[in-house]
Amino acid sequence: MQYITGLHALQCPCTLNTPGDTHHASVDWTYPALADTETAFFGDYGVETDKEVARLSGTRNVANHLRAVLDLLYEGKFKDLAGLKREIIANDQLTPELFDKVVELHTQNVWNQVSWFIGCEYGLQWLEFLKSKNIDWPTNPNPTFEPVSPGDNSLLAFVEARISEFKQFQKISTLAGLFHSVLFREAEVNRMVKIELRAFLAKLHTEELWFLKEIDHYPSDQVLEEDYQKLCALLKIS
Repeated sequence: MQYITGLHALQCPCTLNTPGDTHHASVDWTYPALADTETAFFGDYGVETDKEVARLSGTRNVANHLRAVLDLLYEGKFKDLAGLKREIIANDQLTPELFDKVVELHTQNVWNQVSWFIGCEYGLQWLEFLKSKNIDWPTNPNPTFEPVSPGDNSLLAFVEARISEFKQFQKISTLAGLFHSVLFREAEVNRMVKIELRAFLAKLHTEELWFLKEIDHYPSDQVLEEDYQKLCALLKIS
């Protein structure tokens, strides 16, 4: 049975109490993403049949939002799932079901990347789930760490370099250094530095922060948390 999946399915209403995807409004519906339940890893789980799709004629079979997420995870399309917990699913009651289905991928080659991504989205809750299943925690799938050098000695250049470094390698030590250095150089925090930091922190959820701390066995968690709170206060981020 063929069905619509991926980003296209995330833009279709489903029977779950979930918002789906609202960030890819320009997705091309000329050729919607299709899969077949006969060959798909998750079979017919979460596929809703004979649904009307606003952008297409007739009725179609469409993955509900959980199934569409699972298909994207299986395909390794993590960028399409940014904001999974808070924006795409946005329903904590579905977390146990999502975890139970995601863990079915633990025998697949993509598992470590999947587990890392879910950890960044769901934080310690995911690590506790893995522990309950006696499954190893993920390891950082990013390339070998290489420090990013600032373009000059300004605080803005330092902040930009550390943010770029974190986005590439997701090291908690990079964040700790960023937080501590900005607070130490508070007198240099100008409008441009605030704009850069606010934009970055708006996308850095606490789930990802504490997940990375736990994975890296970061020793100074109290200092890290205090610096994070002080920086949010400095930037007037609630």
